[in-house]
Amino acid sequence: MCTLNLKQFLRYPLNSILRKIRDFERDFPYQAIPPLPTILATISTSTHKQLDNHFFAAVVKSKDLIAIYQDVVIWMLKRDLLVTLHLRVRVVATPELKKRVKDERELARAKKSRVREGRSRTTSEVQEVLVEEDGSPTWFSLSPKTARRKTRRLSSQSSSSRGMSDLVESVIIEDEDEDDFGSSDPEGEAADDAVQTMIGDPGRATPKERRWLTAMSEGKDPYIVKRFELINQFFDGKCTDDQILYQADISREQLREVLHHYEEYLQTFLHPS
Repeated sequence: MCTLNLKQFLRYPLNSILRKIRDFERDFPYQAIPPLPTILATISTSTHKQLDNHFFAAVVKSKDLIAIYQDVVIWMLKRDLLVTLHLRVRVVATPELKKRVKDERELARAKKSRVREGRSRTTSEVQEVLVEEDGSPTWFSLSPKTARRKTRRLSSQSSSSRGMSDLVESVIIEDEDEDDFGSSDPEGEAADDAVQTMIGDPGRATPKERRWLTAMSEGKDPYIVKRFELINQFFDGKCTDDQILYQADISREQLREVLHHYEEYLQTFLHPS
């Protein structure tokens, strides 16, 4: 991707520019190729969107002339009339996305809390029968600490007593199971939902950022989602489009497809190599 190296062009004295114009006419005596000043004017007045699509879309506009214009581009690059630009990409979580993820998170927490509350009531109501040596039963309320100690002694008791022990242990194990829904936010205070947040390094995303990345793919085709998951690690604003294509082993068309489907969450910009 190329654009006019205006800063360098303005440094040339007039006689140097005139010499380049004559050299260009000599090297490219084709009627289909306009004079050098016309090409430079077309590049300088082209919109960024046109140049983002491709240099050839702004200047050539004909597949039949691509081969010839490749030589033109090389000629201009060697004389510092053009500068090569590389595409870089960053990922941003929009306020709308962050709110949606937060709402779903709070709903999941509330559901988890209700499950735990019901589980706690079940545990408090369970009682264990301990068969003593003389054969008389003793009842006691089940607490997690007591249950762990007492249930070990049930392994040599009757089959009916063993069945109760299995029930008790299953309740204890489930009650001790933890996940991050009930834990405090390890990243500190939540980001302001009113502003977008840049995901600086998607390849090392935090748990919260991974939830954002996952939410970005909701409703999209599986093959697009898989490709986004493959290459979003390179959307750190440092990797160029050529590096992404090489390291992810994808085509430029496949990269464009991802950029199109996720454009709401992506910032693209061109930078000289």
